[in-house]
Amino acid sequence: MHHRRRTAAVLREIIREVVTVDVDDAELAAIADALEPLRDRLAAGRRIERDVGGLHTKDHAGANQGRTPLYDRDPLIGLSNPLSPPMAAIEGTDRRAWEVVFGDAYGGHPGFAHGGYVSAVLDHVLGVVASSSGSATMTGTLTTRYRRPTPLNTRLVCRG
Repeated sequence: MHHRRRTAAVLREIIREVVTVDVDDAELAAIADALEPLRDRLAAGRRIERDVGGLHTKDHAGANQGRTPLYDRDPLIGLSNPLSPPMAAIEGTDRRAWEVVFGDAYGGHPGFAHGGYVSAVLDHVLGVVASSSGSATMTGTLTTRYRRPTPLNTRLVCRG
């Protein structure tokens, strides 16, 4: 799992650079040329599927080798998901408080996080708190009233 998380972290950094760095088209073409073979190497691997009954993933052959906790691939908290900010539960809060830093890749209006990502974080925290009763829950409705913009590149705490 260490190498999957490391790969995701590098990809997260690449995403940040693609969003924030101004380089000419020739350099971007060279970078894309270098990345395409890496994408192809990954695509040649076996696909995994989510095991809905448990909190793990498994390969299509059903082997238990290399099982990865489902949440490690989560789009918000997954350290193995290059799309996640990622979020982290704050110690001692019984997973009722989470911290997140929205980097530049999560921007909407310049300098601020896109509201869709903010809503996703709120949805996650509320879901965790609701699930603490012992049964898994899903959000049926989430209405968000934004009172002010959410800054990028700032440690934020969300409490449920």
